[in-house]
Amino acid sequence: MEAKDLVRAEAADAEVMTIETVVEDAGRDPLAERDEARESPNVRQLIDRYLEEHAAKLAKRNRDDQASMLSNLVEPAWGPRKAAEIRPDDVDRLLRQIANGTPGKRGRKPTPVRANRVGEILRKMFNPCLSG
Repeated sequence: MEAKDLVRAEAADAEVMTIETVVEDAGRDPLAERDEARESPNVRQLIDRYLEEHAAKLAKRNRDDQASMLSNLVEPAWGPRKAAEIRPDDVDRLLRQIANGTPGKRGRKPTPVRANRVGEILRKMFNPCLSG
């Protein structure tokens, strides 16, 4: 065995021992946590589930409005991110951005009511994630 291979083997053994220590000491399993994080839905999937399960029960106009807000305001900002990665400050930042308005044909028009409605939708959308 060459010196490089021996160093790599020792480093791997040290990493395994570190992981085992974390599992024994803290009662947590980093590999299981990593696998769970990989399997958690991204925001795009969460939006789809919300529209199928909750918005489907709403009146057509309300359902279409919510779908529009999610696809135009939330999905471009967070779409590929994991739902578990979204923090309260991310929500606050997005809602502030929506309330301040988005640039359009006639300039920037503040939309605080729209931000409140998006906030309500996000609460409904993320609540099952928090409780389950």
